Amino acid sequence: MKNILFLLLVPLWGEAHTQGYVRGFNIIESGSFLFDASVDKKTEAQVSVDKAKGLGANHIIINLKATMTGPHSNEVIPSTPPAERNNEKQRLARLIRYIRSQGMTIGLRPIFFVVGPNGEFPYSEVQSDGTVKIWWHGNIQPADPNRWFESFKVYLDLYLPLAGILKVEEFTLAAELYSMTVGIEDQWKEFPFGFPGRWLQLLRYVRSKLPNSRLMYDINFTDDKVSSDGFGATGGEFERWRYRIVDLAGRADPLGEPSGLI
Repeated sequence: MKNILFLLLVPLWGEAHTQGYVRGFNIIESGSFLFDASVDKKTEAQVSVDKAKGLGANHIIINLKATMTGPHSNEVIPSTPPAERNNEKQRLARLIRYIRSQGMTIGLRPIFFVVGPNGEFPYSEVQSDGTVKIWWHGNIQPADPNRWFESFKVYLDLYLPLAGILKVEEFTLAAELYSMTVGIEDQWKEFPFGFPGRWLQLLRYVRSKLPNSRLMYDINFTDDKVSSDGFGATGGEFERWRYRIVDLAGRADPLGEPSGLI
């Protein structure tokens, strides 16, 4: 268990209160912990799945990793090198079949982390005013957003066929991509409203590949303060969406899609 990250999705209040609820854990590769299953001796991943089931879980989310070098890169680079990707898919398939054999459902969740030029994580930069800015996937500013979306789609395409063949119950389109979804206008003035149109395109594409899976986006809810047009409230990406959809309702072009990026 030392190399596994667990995140409880739904409180385990007892079976009587959670009938029909998804009660799950996230698992992620780290160190010697790899996604795999064996019929001879149980892998660390299988042992972790067993322990999650013993705690009442009925769902396992497999987190797949990539990196982005710096906040302005246009490339999302999968952590698994090309020569190992077929092996990775075979390992994932074995683990997914094991999870399902335990009566549990499966989600695939491709995510990425922003790292420095030498792999530094978390990555920070000193700004012109002397302050230190921490860069993470929620405030990235790709130099060419169109190229970034194409790269991100290629990343998803590594796992969509496997998800379709094995009929995974859930696929996460993305997670906490604050600046790329609804925008952070006080930080990225060139694209203050994000790129909701591009996400709709990507959503339709993923739906065409996985017509029967539950599609997810993990929205960010932090203590970040949203400030726009004199309005201020905490709640990060979640609050900013509320502001766009509710406070700007009835205004012309409330999403403000930049030309050429719809």
